[in-house]
Amino acid sequence: MEAVNRLVEEKALVIFTRSSCCISHSVMQLVSSYGANATVYELDEMSNGQEVDKALQGLGLRPSIPAVFIGQKLVGGAKEIISLQVQGKLMPMLKEADKKKDAIRRNKQDGRIDEATSNVSSNAVVYAFGLL
Repeated sequence: MEAVNRLVEEKALVIFTRSSCCISHSVMQLVSSYGANATVYELDEMSNGQEVDKALQGLGLRPSIPAVFIGQKLVGGAKEIISLQVQGKLMPMLKEADKKKDAIRRNKQDGRIDEATSNVSSNAVVYAFGLL
């Protein structure tokens, strides 16, 4: 669990996947269609990929990929992301997570929050997150 927390820490959008997973690719395309860029961890390309996969399974994900975290919170897999899309809730969630991430970054830059006291939960392909 700690391995997953470290990877999602302070990131607005994280997707765990495998390089050969077409469903994960579809989820990434969906979120990018809103201008969001995810931090993407491809488990089959990570040295600790099996450990992370087991941690994701421990969170109740079956299958364990894709696993989507928005605002450091587990949203779920493809089914949950598509459901949020159909309900019109995906874009607002992405925007809210981006705002929170920006606020934390500004507070750290201003010296109001340091790395040790930041209260947010957390190697392959990494992209910076941002909304247009």
